[in-house]
This record gives sequence, C-alpha cells and structure tokens, in this order.
Amino acid sequence: MKKSFFLLIASSIFYLESLTQNIVVTNSGPAGIWQQLGTTQVNFAMDHESIVITGTGEFRALKFKVADSDVRLLHMEFIYANRRRDKLNVNYFIPAGSESRVIDIKGGAKKIARVDIWYQSEKQDSGKIAKVTLLGMK
Repeated sequence: MKKSFFLLIASSIFYLESLTQNIVVTNSGPAGIWQQLGTTQVNFAMDHESIVITGTGEFRALKFKVADSDVRLLHMEFIYANRRRDKLNVNYFIPAGSESRVIDIKGGAKKIARVDIWYQSEKQDSGKIAKVTLLGMK
C-alpha cells in the first residue's frame, strides 16, 4: 500500500513538472541562426528549472530570452548527450523583454541534452510569471 501510494505521488509530481515546460524539437537549421531550444515558466515557489532539449543538433553558443517579468540567473548547468556536465556560476539580471549575453560552449559545438538553471525571480505587482526561453546557435 505504501509503495503504490509513493508511486502515485512520484508520478503526480513528475507529471506536474512536465507541464511547466514547453518542449520544442530543434530543427537542423543552418549555422549562424539562433534557434529556440525550449521555454519554461519561472515559478515563485521553486528556485530552479530544467529545459530538456530534443533534436539532433550540436550547438556552440546559448543565450536566454526573458519575457513578462525580470529574472536573475544565479547559476546553470549544461548536461550534454554524453552525460558530461559544465557548471557555471553567473549572476545575470535579465529584465523582461531582453536577453542574456551569449554563452559559448566550452570545447566547441556539442549536443546538449538538458540545461538546468537556478534563479531568483523578481516578482512584479502585476503577478506575471516570467517566461525563460533558451536559444542555441549551431
């Protein structure tokens, strides 16, 4: 009974987590053009989100675009398809409607499986939730 209850709770949490991200399948577009890799909504109750990247492309640079509310990115972790990881401690304040600086991938273009971001959201009086979009360049 306890095991089935635990499985029910765990699957419910996983399902709710999957609702917060819009998954975008990357196209094999030309090099030099920014492509949308995924979007997530910043939740004031959490302090981090994951953006899962589907598709077959390798990317040499990333940047974040923020809409609806300000966000401060504290640190991020890139998880590559070969399961290696790169951690970056940053302190980027990104106002609503703008973008972060370009982040070059160490060692050249790589296939990225997921990007985890830790953030501090700047709550607006309007109650809007920030949308963070990850863009990649081949």
